[in-house]
Amino acid sequence: MDRIRIDRLKADLRELRLKNMAEALDEAIQTAHDQQSGHLEFLSTLIDIQKTAMQQRSVDRRIKQANFPRNMSFDNFDWHFQPELNIEQLKDLKSLGFIEQRRRLLIFGKTGVGKTHIATALGIEACKVGFRVRFFKFQELLSFLYATLADDATDEAIVKLSRLDLVIIDHVGYIRQKNEYPSLLLDFVCA
Repeated sequence: MDRIRIDRLKADLRELRLKNMAEALDEAIQTAHDQQSGHLEFLSTLIDIQKTAMQQRSVDRRIKQANFPRNMSFDNFDWHFQPELNIEQLKDLKSLGFIEQRRRLLIFGKTGVGKTHIATALGIEACKVGFRVRFFKFQELLSFLYATLADDATDEAIVKLSRLDLVIIDHVGYIRQKNEYPSLLLDFVCA
């Protein structure tokens, strides 16, 4: 193999921001040589590697931007923790049809029954399929909206939030009261 040409090709791939292709190049060349693959199959393999890595980075970025409290996915969900849980209904919710239909979903229950885990897991599933998601504790949302009053950016903030595909509001319990909270919440819900 022509090591100088391969190293230059790797550098060019990195310059083109195709670092996953650059990292997989040596192995892909060796595999293509061993299997006597054609040029198109070799190129297709490299493109698939880059595409998969880009898609994973996109999912990771959406999950990070969603601001979930911690990684609570369906992979680490204890399906038998709550005997009263309607597992079939929850598995139906995993299809995320409620997001596509722009319907609200309310999850009720006592403290410690897994509401946050379910909401976060649904949010992570939504991120995986390309939806834009944001997780808020109720007090955080109200405080955020209240803070926008200082620089008259409330309308802009509400519009930005309303463009999200899914907004998860958790910990709706005791709220520190401010006179502006009800109208801010109403504006947000109406948007």
